[in-house]
Amino acid sequence: MDRLVSYVQGAKTPSERIPSEVDVFDIFFRHVPDIIAKQGNVPTEDILALYSALLSLTITFYQDRLSNVDQVLKVVVSTLEKKTEEQSKQSVVKQILKLLNVPLEAFKNILTLLRLEHYTPLIGFLGAANKKKVSMDLVNTALETQIPVADPDQVTKFLELIAPLIADDSQSANPLDQAD
Repeated sequence: MDRLVSYVQGAKTPSERIPSEVDVFDIFFRHVPDIIAKQGNVPTEDILALYSALLSLTITFYQDRLSNVDQVLKVVVSTLEKKTEEQSKQSVVKQILKLLNVPLEAFKNILTLLRLEHYTPLIGFLGAANKKKVSMDLVNTALETQIPVADPDQVTKFLELIAPLIADDSQSANPLDQAD
């Protein structure tokens, strides 16, 4: 998937891209679970890496289709809910951070991230220090882009996303904070 994304990003004209009638996201989204199932015992970090590549692919091909992004995040959240014993692995935390960063870097728009239903639940799998890191990235993006968050519901949701910045760390010593 990453090679396909690189190929498309290097295309000089729209005709060099994948034909518009081919829904590349749908093809991969349907087959990634089959690939994982056929492989048997695939490590969680590898599953997340596959979905991270799919996330990059859908943002590259269909940046206006947020439902695709949210579908991928939903599957990731569901996967992590089933694999609770592996959530604290450093390699898994690293992939979660990557999955959160892909849409942030691609859209550079807090309002777009606020529309993603499964973005916030994914943050919930991180420990306190990594939640703070993600929150700080969100604040920095908001400050860089200066896109106003005017709707009260959006303001509330944004404040909930960045709440870890003011949380008391002494209550939440968590092994999920080691991403590197």
